[in-house]
Amino acid sequence: SILLQISIADEDVEKCTAYREAISTLSNSGLVPDINQLFEVYVRSFALYETALECFYIGRNSDQHGLIQACWSGLLKRIESKYGERDVKEDIGEKVVSLGRKFGAQEPYFPSEWLMRKLEGEYGEKYGWGVGVVREWMEAAGVDGTRLNYVLGDLEDEEEEGGRGGFLVEGDGE
Repeated sequence: SILLQISIADEDVEKCTAYREAISTLSNSGLVPDINQLFEVYVRSFALYETALECFYIGRNSDQHGLIQACWSGLLKRIESKYGERDVKEDIGEKVVSLGRKFGAQEPYFPSEWLMRKLEGEYGEKYGWGVGVVREWMEAAGVDGTRLNYVLGDLEDEEEEGGRGGFLVEGDGE
């Protein structure tokens, strides 16, 4: 509940009463809710995605791949909705790099393959990001070069097979 309180204090609070009630309920229940309930009632309701990622990481709760990816999706959408198109690239890049460094680019808390697919595919296509933007972020976040090359190779293979791999490597002639 301390992490929840700290995150709420850091957020732009529009509905302080709802936050206070949620903290009170969580603090006074005497029970620790199951992770799915915490996610639905607190994380999703109050958009505390970064806090949830930190909790997964601190608690070494690595068996929640779906919830971790849902947190990343929510965080990316929140950034996208908060800023204009011009600032989305910069702000997403800063967040990816800072969280990658914080989590030591460690799977599953920093799902590098999933992030690369999402960022290069969905976001890169939507905003017209140039070649290599996501790769630079991943390198700056600390993703191992071997892992990065492995994922990029898979994405390039998908591109060749007719799927939307999303990555273009400089010199591909595209």
